[in-house]
Amino acid sequence: GRLDNNKNPLFLIDIAKTVSIPNFEIYIIGDGELKAKIKEQIEINNLNEKVILLNYQKNPYPYIASSDILICCSKSEGFPTTIAEGMILGKPFVSMNVGGVEELSENGNCGLVAKNKYEFIDNLQKLMTNFELYNKMSMNCFKYIKRFSPEKQREKVKKLLENMKGNNNND
Repeated sequence: GRLDNNKNPLFLIDIAKTVSIPNFEIYIIGDGELKAKIKEQIEINNLNEKVILLNYQKNPYPYIASSDILICCSKSEGFPTTIAEGMILGKPFVSMNVGGVEELSENGNCGLVAKNKYEFIDNLQKLMTNFELYNKMSMNCFKYIKRFSPEKQREKVKKLLENMKGNNNND
């Protein structure tokens, strides 16, 4: 992803400093204007073994597939494509409350949505320590994301356009 202010990658440093889960690691994939600042914060906070900064990856799917949870700390999103891609791979998510995540969470069945840093940390710790919840959410991701397939989205747009056309004929 883009390492810029909107994607809020420095938030991940705060999370890494606070979360107390054994073997917890955060992998940051991407490049951008905040890359040097992220590296600096990793060093200052002695998080070299907890936060791994990867460069831009042409194919991020192997990294997502080998991860447990997808994290979205963006300040705003239109539709969080990365979360949807993670769900295709059965990865539950923890996200700040940005556009589209409430719907993708499917009422907390596929992911957990936070309103602030403390809720975010609680959600992350809950998902990482409750294996029954994690497994349930992972299975739900596989099922629920099918509602967002390109074919289904095209059909929704087609119906919307047909309805709009029909409404215009009645004017």
